[in-house]
Amino acid sequence: MHSDAKKRILIVDDERLNIDILTIFLEPDYTIIGALNGRQALEAAHSDPPPNLILLDVTMPEMDGYEICHRLKANQDTADIPVIFVTALDQEQDETLGFEVGAVDYIAKPIVPEIVKARIRIHLALQESLSELKEHQKIIESRNAELDEMNQLKNKFIGMAAHDLRNPIVSILGFADVLQSEEQLNTEDSRRYLGIISAACNKMLNLISDTLDVSVIESGELVLNLGIGSLADLVNERVQIFEPIAMKKNIEIVKQYSNVEDSWFDPSRVAQILDNLISNAIKFSPHDTKVFVTLEEVGDLLMISIKDQGPGISSEDQLKMFDHFQKLQNKPTDGETSTGLGLAIVKKIVDVHQGTLMVESEPGRGATFSFALPKENIQI
Repeated sequence: MHSDAKKRILIVDDERLNIDILTIFLEPDYTIIGALNGRQALEAAHSDPPPNLILLDVTMPEMDGYEICHRLKANQDTADIPVIFVTALDQEQDETLGFEVGAVDYIAKPIVPEIVKARIRIHLALQESLSELKEHQKIIESRNAELDEMNQLKNKFIGMAAHDLRNPIVSILGFADVLQSEEQLNTEDSRRYLGIISAACNKMLNLISDTLDVSVIESGELVLNLGIGSLADLVNERVQIFEPIAMKKNIEIVKQYSNVEDSWFDPSRVAQILDNLISNAIKFSPHDTKVFVTLEEVGDLLMISIKDQGPGISSEDQLKMFDHFQKLQNKPTDGETSTGLGLAIVKKIVDVHQGTLMVESEPGRGATFSFALPKENIQI
């Protein structure tokens, strides 16, 4: 409700005259709704929007005020609406019962208009403060839930990273011991062992780098360094870097670039996207195949697609492939390593660019990963 909108007061009394009297001096400040019995009162309390406060008579036929108040407080949709009893009953036990069923105040008849107005103002202000407090509590609970989730994710990262780091460390230590202990080790074996150590170090470095990237992204501390530039030049640069790697498997990278205008993006982060998607296409492609890299303009977006001729991705794997530390059914064709974090990082970077990431694939028919970025400068 807008702050300048009138609050809604529901007046419940079996005497129309009593409703009319209260309406006369309350209507300039409030929107008044009248109800002559319990059924009408309960219906009005569930209206949209509901009343902000209820003035409720006690002595009524069929359903008295205590029963109406009890039913209101028993329903979560109406439990928070403050109820003030307005009645000629003036015994102490009457007031006690009123408070027991959930009323916030008790005004005796005959009414004094200024007292009624003052009580209404007080309880509406208290109700507004209570509503704000509940909203703050919801925000706190939501943030606590987010912190719990981040802690669980952190613990998962630590456990999985430790597990994935153990094997390369064992390899490094093992081959380092061999190099230290073997006095007559020939040059060929030495180079082979050093190559294994180097590969293990690279694997650990990649895992640590990816884990740090995910940590920064998940903490909300990723800040884009946006600038206007040529996405075509960046795509071509990253493709050229991967062409020698693709040649080892006799994979041809086919470039299909359209003329596109300069756009706004973070070059280092978009390079990460391209590196992950192009390297994955090469890793999961058989020898003697092709990888197609396409750049085109689609309306207000620039679309980059990387298509391979690999084994494809099952629908089951497509549902979880952008989660952290996910190892999918298909394996790299030459035993290449994977941290299980690359696609999760890709999705987060695309999201921060306010772009869209898509995958199209069927088992046995390759996979196409596409991401679209807005051409204009985004608000971050």
